[in-house]
Formats: sequence, structure tokens, C-alpha cells
Amino acid sequence: MPADRAARLGITILGCAVLVIGLAVAGIFVLLKYVPATPGVTHLSLAAGSPAGANAVVRRRFERAFMASALLDLPQVPPQRDEPSLQISFFQRGALIQGGVIRTPANKFRLAGFLAYEQAGGTQTQVRYYGNLPEGPHVVTLSGDEKQIVFTIDGKVLDRVPRATFLPDLGSNDPWLMLGTAVGAPGNGAYGRISHIRIRNEYDKAWNIEPNCIVTTGGITMVRSGDTLRLGGRYRPGVPARYRNCSASDLPG
Repeated sequence: MPADRAARLGITILGCAVLVIGLAVAGIFVLLKYVPATPGVTHLSLAAGSPAGANAVVRRRFERAFMASALLDLPQVPPQRDEPSLQISFFQRGALIQGGVIRTPANKFRLAGFLAYEQAGGTQTQVRYYGNLPEGPHVVTLSGDEKQIVFTIDGKVLDRVPRATFLPDLGSNDPWLMLGTAVGAPGNGAYGRISHIRIRNEYDKAWNIEPNCIVTTGGITMVRSGDTLRLGGRYRPGVPARYRNCSASDLPG
């Protein structure tokens, strides 16, 4: 994949996958004043030369309906230039929508929810923030059908957007799913855990879809234990991409 294409499809926010069944999470989401979308840049970190990252990839048919949920645990981080985040992303060639949790320098690294998207045919990713969250893990869900995509945190609907705008029906161009993180500044680290992963589409009703590929770049690591993905490592420019259970040719080009 060309480096510029990887950079357009990815997961670092502003400078850098659903139903929840039997899952209780401590804390109540605190919704603050809505902040309009602002320009941002995202990266999937799929190729050498792109910003560092680690992502678990799912290639299945999500043509009419999709549901992806995970417990995202992004701990407190030391002050840094980067904006540590964990997110669920559905993307196509030329379009993207992702939701997750993030800590930004501007927000004094307090935990917050965000939704990022790039309209089909667009050249600029937009980001919306939804207020601070209590410290600790939170269930993030992206679900969609032929009409809309719904973003929730801890069961609270935070946004609904038209699917045709962000993940249009382009025949064989079904969305892909990624769960992971990205790091934009050399020397900065990746943090947190992604667990209780629940994924399904209109063909799989038993929540039996699992990530079947892990891609890491730039020295960032992702270690899988059961259904938990642990993020770590620091961004070291020049460290090549590593693929587990897949190859570069398996991914969107």
C-alpha cells in the first residue's frame, strides 16, 4: 500500500469496530457541551513510512449491517506531544468512520470520547469530541445498517450519521474493520487494552467474528491474549511493518 494512501485511511487523531451483551462497566458517561467537528488527520499505519501504530484487522462482509463493540481501557499517560487513543474503525477505500477514547494535550490528557470520519471522496478527516469520561474502561460501539451508523459509549447514543455519506455502497468495496491505536510523534508510546470484543454482521448472529490479522508499524506492539489486545512499545521511525496471519497484499491497496 502506498504510504500516502495508508496515511489517508488511518487512526491518529488531530495531528496524529454492536451490541453490548451481558457487559457492565463502572462509571457513568458524563456528556459535556457538544463540540462541532474540527479538521483532523488520521492514519491506519499499514505500511512502512506511515506513522506508527498497531491494529487488529477484520476482513468480512459488512455490506448491509455491522456491529462492533469493545471495552477500551486507556490509562492515564505522561504529558507528551501525542494524543493517545484507542478506537474502532470501519473504512473503505476513500472513506472512514471511527469511534473511541482519547487523551489530548489541549484537554490536559483527561479521558474523552471522540468520533472521526472522512466523507467519501473527501480529503480531510473531521473529529468530534463528546466530553470527558470517568477514568477507567468504557464500552465503545459502532453499529450500522443500510441507512445510518450509530456511535455509543457505555450504551449511550452519542451520534448518528448517514451511512451513504461515510461508507457508501460501492459494490465490492465493503467496509473493513480495525481495532487499535496509532502514535504520531517519534519516541512517544502506545498504551492500553482492548477487550470484550464483539463483532457481527447480517450473516453471523453468534458474535463469532474475530480479528484475523494484526499489523504493527514503527515499533508499536500488540499482544493478543484470549480476546484481549494489549498495546505497547514506542514509535521508532524506520521500524518496518510486521504482519501476523496476513500479508501486505491482503490489505486494501
